[in-house]
Amino acid sequence: MKRQLTLILFLILFVQASYSQTLAPAPYKIMPEQLETFQPESSNTLFRSSACDRYTILSDYTDNYESTSVTDTELAWTGSGPASCDPGTTSTLAKDNTLARINYFRKLCGLADNITFDQASYEVDCQSAALIMDAENQLSHFPPNTWACYSAEGFTGAGGSNIARGVHSADAISLFIDDP
Repeated sequence: MKRQLTLILFLILFVQASYSQTLAPAPYKIMPEQLETFQPESSNTLFRSSACDRYTILSDYTDNYESTSVTDTELAWTGSGPASCDPGTTSTLAKDNTLARINYFRKLCGLADNITFDQASYEVDCQSAALIMDAENQLSHFPPNTWACYSAEGFTGAGGSNIARGVHSADAISLFIDDP
């Protein structure tokens, strides 16, 4: 048995060594201050087109993905949570960065990357839904009226929203895209 395993291992290693594999250079992070002077490698023909050159891709990622994360402090949530059931609001920065992250992913898929939020119609509903989920420590698109901090606005918001727990704003958009 030991001899068979040794032979199998040898064959696997031999077969793997027989094939020559070549990979392109690994991507590397470019710091924002380096973007002004960065130029794609001249030997790399894969990213030569003006719409798809390495510089453009990295710059877009840095400007429209990495820079759109929102910290808890930047979220600047004004609500009180389950203590008094005040859904509050979030900062303009959080909304703008979330929208930028959505548009970043839309652009990657070839969709229009200029959508906007209809905040007047949905913000109160969505904030109220988030409050219900937080107060109850559960997620539901149809929260029952027995849940803490229940409101008609929250019910409406929950029924028409993507719901995530443990993340907010732009990072919630990335969670939906990752679809764990």
